[in-house]
Amino acid sequence: MRVIYLMVIAGLAVGAVPLNNAVAQSSPGSFERSVDLPGHDYRNAQSQDAEECSSTCEAENRCRAWTYDMFTRSCWLKDAASKRVHNTCCISGIKNGASGQID
Repeated sequence: MRVIYLMVIAGLAVGAVPLNNAVAQSSPGSFERSVDLPGHDYRNAQSQDAEECSSTCEAENRCRAWTYDMFTRSCWLKDAASKRVHNTCCISGIKNGASGQID
């Protein structure tokens, strides 16, 4: 039983446990690795990293959440946060002080 418990904890630590059907619950301003927030995109931009993507979102009034695709270096700015989906391509976050729709 102890081994199973340790495997579950390890899986959570590295993001190996799927997040399907989980509602976006990240702390505002935090980064969630291996998480995509699909939909609600109002624009995308090239970014060097997740920090730049987050900063871009923070600077725009319309932005409520963001997803950074590490493979394409695309920053997807969102006017609402959707359900979280496990995807190793992405790092996502909710804007500090974001109000409005969170599916």
